[in-house]
Amino acid sequence: MNIGVRIGRWFRIRTLRVKLISVSLLLLAAPSLTIGLVGYHLSKQYLNQAGEVQLSNEVRQIIGMIELMDAEVAKGSLTMDEAQENVRRFALGAKDKEGHRPLNKNIRLGANGYPFILNDQSVSLAHPFIEGQNTANIKDAGGSLALDEEMGLPITQAFILKAKAGGGFTYYHWALPNSTKLGMKITYSQQEPRWNWIVCASTYMEDFNSSANQILYVLMFTLGFFLLAGGVLVWILANQMTRPIVKVASQVKRISEGDLTVEAIRVKNRDETGQLAEDCNKMTVHLKHFISEVGQSVRLVAEYSEQLSASAEQTSRASEHIAQTVQDAAAGSERQAKSAEDSYRVMNEMSSGIQGIGSEAQLMLTGAVEAADRVAAGTEAVSRSVRQMNAIQQNVKELTRVMREVGACSQEIRSTIQVLTEIAASTNLLSLNASIEASRAGEQGKGFAVVAREVRKLAEQSSLSAEQIGDVIVRMENVTEQALRSMQATAREVALGIDVVQSAGSSFEAIQVSVEKVSDQMEHVSAMAQQMTAGAVQVVGSTRLVAEVAEAAVSGMSEVMADTEEQMASMEEISASAAALAKMSEDLLAVVAHFKYEPPSRK
Repeated sequence: MNIGVRIGRWFRIRTLRVKLISVSLLLLAAPSLTIGLVGYHLSKQYLNQAGEVQLSNEVRQIIGMIELMDAEVAKGSLTMDEAQENVRRFALGAKDKEGHRPLNKNIRLGANGYPFILNDQSVSLAHPFIEGQNTANIKDAGGSLALDEEMGLPITQAFILKAKAGGGFTYYHWALPNSTKLGMKITYSQQEPRWNWIVCASTYMEDFNSSANQILYVLMFTLGFFLLAGGVLVWILANQMTRPIVKVASQVKRISEGDLTVEAIRVKNRDETGQLAEDCNKMTVHLKHFISEVGQSVRLVAEYSEQLSASAEQTSRASEHIAQTVQDAAAGSERQAKSAEDSYRVMNEMSSGIQGIGSEAQLMLTGAVEAADRVAAGTEAVSRSVRQMNAIQQNVKELTRVMREVGACSQEIRSTIQVLTEIAASTNLLSLNASIEASRAGEQGKGFAVVAREVRKLAEQSSLSAEQIGDVIVRMENVTEQALRSMQATAREVALGIDVVQSAGSSFEAIQVSVEKVSDQMEHVSAMAQQMTAGAVQVVGSTRLVAEVAEAAVSGMSEVMADTEEQMASMEEISASAAALAKMSEDLLAVVAHFKYEPPSRK
């Protein structure tokens, strides 16, 4: 797994205190460690470079000695062997009894460094330990052929190649003194052109850069000390910084579980953590007040929804009563229309009869006997007309009473419409209050706000329907008032017709008493017949008007019935919305009940 992923996962599961301490120690250690390691590597590099310079200088010093000795040989002061031995002693020292040469204390090539000389056949001409031996296939302590790190050649061959190339360094692994452990060794080789010697100087790399290790040890000790001191200081500061945060986290956790009875956080910090604790206390107080207000608002909404349901139910019952009343009025109007139609037909017949009376009066001039018979028939017809006119008068009275009942029903409907308008206004006001409380609830009250808007729409629709019904009632009252006036006129005309018919009856009785006087009174009877004909025509017109008014009343009642049915449907929708509002109030009360808090005191 990636190290970055592991570190990220470790940080996610650790506390803020551990994170602060870890990051602080990291920021404290990283620069010091980086600077120390860079200084260590730079000092090691500089020491290695200084060692390389020291090796090359030592080789050049020996080559300079060879030049001096060669000059002495040229002068004849020394033989070649003496000169060469002097160079060996200068580089190392005199041979002991065992054939070894000691290290020259005046030549400083590190604790384990020394010079040596080879010829171009890999034979050691001067060496502390293996002088005179062939080193072409020299092996290390492990028995393996010692190879150059750069070219992979045996080290002696590498010495000779780089020496003939003008001088160079060879790096290889060699056993440390008195140990089987291998260490990196460096050798500088250069060829001396007069004697063709390969002059070399060799030492271990650690002889040069061992002092860099001391820098590393001091660095590690210093870093450890400051990390310990910084860790203690960071621990104290982290505790001081995270203690308020831990308290805030604990309080927020209790609040998230619905417990608002937490006490205020008390901290002494005056920094951002102290401000965080203070803001958390303020948030808790505001949340307590908000939850309390929401609970009270939800309870009020629940009560208002119950009142709305009761009002809707009462309005539904009133609408049903109105519908029944309108239905009865419509039935009465239908009966009135039928009676008016019958009266119209009878008046037509009566008109025809009166015209027949006129004809009979003319015929009575030609025969008294036939006149007597006709008088008897006329008397019977008059009696029948009187009965019919009485029946018409009774029907007109009944129609007048029904129209008055229709007017009374219209008044009741108007009162009921007023009640519906007041209920719609109250519902609109309640929905407005509910919308205000929902806006205070924020995100949690969005659904409640939607229901409040729907209730307000239903209230507006109910108010509009009530206004429409009121308009229909006004039109119906106007029509009813016109019908009443028509009925009153019809009643007066019917009373006049009855008087006329009764007069005709008296006339026929006079005719029957004295047939002799028929001829003298024929003109009078004829005139009366014409007057009756005109009255009958007027009565027929009034009766027709009554029939038309009755038909209009029936049509108006149908519209009222339709509006009443729409009102009942609106009341059913309001009842359903009130039930949904009550259900949402219960759900919101259940959510509020999740929180434990002390209700704020009311001053």
